[in-house]
Amino acid sequence: MKTVKILIIAFLIIILAVLFLKIFNKPSSMPETFFKEEKICQNLCGDGQCQEIVCMAVGCPCAESANTCPQDCE
Repeated sequence: MKTVKILIIAFLIIILAVLFLKIFNKPSSMPETFFKEEKICQNLCGDGQCQEIVCMAVGCPCAESANTCPQDCE
C-alpha cells in the first residue's frame, strides 16, 4: 500500500512538472527578428544638432542631412 501511494505521488509530480513546462516555457520569436530590427546607430534627429559627420561604430549617432533630418539640418 505504501508503494502505491509513492507511485501516485511521483506520477502527480511528473504531471505537474510537464504542465508547468508547457505553460511557462513559451518559445520566443526574438532570435529570428532581433537582428533584422537591431539599430546599428542612434537616431538623434530632432535634438537640435545636425549630425553630419559621425563615427561608424555600433551605438554612434546616425548621419543626418537636410533630406533625412530637415529639423536639425537647415
